[in-house]
Amino acid sequence: MSELSLLPWQAPLWRIVAQAIDSDRLGHALLLSGLRGTGKRRFARVLAASLWCTAPGAERLPCGRCDNCRQVISEAHPGYSALRAEEGKRDISIEAVRNLCERLTMTSHDGRSKVAIVDPADSLNRNGVNALLKTIEEPPPRSHLLLVSERPLALLPTLRSRCQQLRFAPPEADAALAWLQQQAAQASPAQRQRALDLAHGAPLLALQLLQDKTLEQQDGWRAALLDL
Repeated sequence: MSELSLLPWQAPLWRIVAQAIDSDRLGHALLLSGLRGTGKRRFARVLAASLWCTAPGAERLPCGRCDNCRQVISEAHPGYSALRAEEGKRDISIEAVRNLCERLTMTSHDGRSKVAIVDPADSLNRNGVNALLKTIEEPPPRSHLLLVSERPLALLPTLRSRCQQLRFAPPEADAALAWLQQQAAQASPAQRQRALDLAHGAPLLALQLLQDKTLEQQDGWRAALLDL
């Protein structure tokens, strides 16, 4: 699966976003929220690439092959910014937020959109939020902030209220299991179901549990406890 392809259960949400892009109504600040493992980060990158892709497919989906798409995948596109907490630190620094806001005010090299992904937005402290609010309230032209959060209620209400909301719910169990069967065919149906249950229905997290042998470790611990 391409790094710039949607996950199957994201199609309805994408149609809403594609219509907003086509009608020039895509918000300056979008909050992508939901459980871990529902594909928020992938969706954010697909959205960013769709604004620059030179050969988009149906419903404005990025091709994943043009220079702009490849630059988004490698996070090297001149109009793309990614804001994260530095390694070993819990919060995103105020300096990093200010640098991001300054980049958004600069004219893009081709006059097209600028996109910044803040992930996770939960890592913004109060000072960082206040700095970001100034940009949200007076947005530079053709700029978009994509805030990714697993804990949206941890964000300040002043920030949440100024964002367009995109909520990512886990798909129906049948759809999630069908996708897991394609991605983890080596696992048994019982293992896939158990992984999905442990992941609270989030397919990407369930796949991670299958791939990193977490289920096998739990089985080993359970057997050891029974032996005791």
